[in-house]
Amino acid sequence: MMKNQLTRRSLKDGSVISTIDRIGRTSLDGSNFMLPYKSAFYSNDGKSIILLTDDELQKISLEDHQVLFSEKIITASTLNKPLVESENGEKIAINSYGKILILNGESGDTVDEVSFGDLDLKVFLLIMRQKTWLQAFGEAGIYSIWKDKVITDDRLYLGRYSTF
Repeated sequence: MMKNQLTRRSLKDGSVISTIDRIGRTSLDGSNFMLPYKSAFYSNDGKSIILLTDDELQKISLEDHQVLFSEKIITASTLNKPLVESENGEKIAINSYGKILILNGESGDTVDEVSFGDLDLKVFLLIMRQKTWLQAFGEAGIYSIWKDKVITDDRLYLGRYSTF
């Protein structure tokens, strides 16, 4: 078994279901290295896996490991969960140093970009009902809500009434 790969295992007996190679890169001195994944999880679309490195987001097919899309996106390493996905996998929201990019879950194309200013973003939620909403939480219980392409509620305190 190669050491430069991600391994999917059976929860029943621990056997290897499949392996996914890490992303190969070339350093400034010309040597090759394998970039480790920062995060890997099953997509809510039920058909793919989302892989995240420090500077790239990939979505690959569970069936044949074909790369469905690959986007160069640098994420803040201080967040425990720099990305969230809608319930059906239709959209992905990812924090790229204070800006939240909303991507099409099939193509990886950026469909919206949201900045919550000086909120000092710690956690965010992606909510899709009739419209796409983001709820972002910062320091000291302060939060803001973005919907319909505008911040509708800004710098509210938890427990205070909002239009959410």
